Amino acid sequence: MVKLLARPILKILLVVILCLGLGSCAGVGSKPPEAAIATAIAQKLERTQSLLARQLSVSQTTLPHLEVHRVIISHYQWTTLDRPTTGHPRVVQVQGTYQLKGGGLSRRQQHQNRPFKLYLEPPASQEGKDWVGIELATAPSDP
Repeated sequence: MVKLLARPILKILLVVILCLGLGSCAGVGSKPPEAAIATAIAQKLERTQSLLARQLSVSQTTLPHLEVHRVIISHYQWTTLDRPTTGHPRVVQVQGTYQLKGGGLSRRQQHQNRPFKLYLEPPASQEGKDWVGIELATAPSDP
């Protein structure tokens, strides 16, 4: 009788342990949220604007404020980067298009689909930081 009860309990316990184990790996292999991608694109635009402002000796306050919207992901894949000193070696490469609004853009310019290619590092844990955009100095290695 005890053996008959122990088997279903062990099966349930095994399923629970597997679910918890797989849930903790949710960042690896998953697709980054659209908001994280839009944030990474916006940060890259801000860095580019800052660089241009310095090169042109223009105040950053005179630069237009642009908003990223309508992010469309056409492709994403996990890859490994050779970053021995910092960060997670597995990152996701995301490609697609986005649109901008604001900053005095014409209607035509606002509807223009702009391509992007980003590398994002997954959060360290589910409760941890958000996905982080990565600037590459070298090309990634194949997985």
